[in-house]
Amino acid sequence: MSNMSRQYGSGSLRAKQIIEGDQMKKQFLGAFTMLRFIATLMFVASVTSANAQSNSLFEGVERDLVLFGPAAGGLTGAGFAPRGRVIVFPREDVQGADKLRVEIEGLPANTCFTIFLSELNGFPFRSLQYVAEACTNHAGRGVVNTKLIVLDAFALKTEGNATPPPVFATPINVDLNHIVLWFADSAADDAFTPLGAGPFDADRDAGVAVLRTEEPLP
Repeated sequence: MSNMSRQYGSGSLRAKQIIEGDQMKKQFLGAFTMLRFIATLMFVASVTSANAQSNSLFEGVERDLVLFGPAAGGLTGAGFAPRGRVIVFPREDVQGADKLRVEIEGLPANTCFTIFLSELNGFPFRSLQYVAEACTNHAGRGVVNTKLIVLDAFALKTEGNATPPPVFATPINVDLNHIVLWFADSAADDAFTPLGAGPFDADRDAGVAVLRTEEPLP
């Protein structure tokens, strides 16, 4: 074989090797690009899922507070428009307690109101739990935040069996899925109702109920 033929053959081989190398390089780059694309999609999906879980954690259950009770006529007659809302952020599973936010407005200025979880949202209310107190500012607005179990709140009454062994009898339990507000001071409602004091405060000297949730909490 002549030198020219050998050179031509050698050159063709190198050209073929270069072409094959370029093809392998392109295939490698294509595969690498595809892997990066897949990794990016997986990362975006994980972030989206985490955000969704985070958002669901901070989504609140909201209920309106509406005016009712013996002082309703007196309050509206005096130009007040009491209203409010409660927001429950369900966090018991991750923080051990829910977050309860109560916002009120349209009420007498510089007046405090006790907040109860309640079995019923009207008389006789039945089982109750005192949870917080909200006081209005000079404009008749107030807000309070507190942490407690709200969405799974219940009242439980237990007693022992009359005869041994000393075990619990069948307990009586009720859900507390309403929120009711009372005048914290019995004198604070005197301008709006002639009714006397009630026990709905720590000193057992409260006024009448004034705001409640109409729709129960879940």
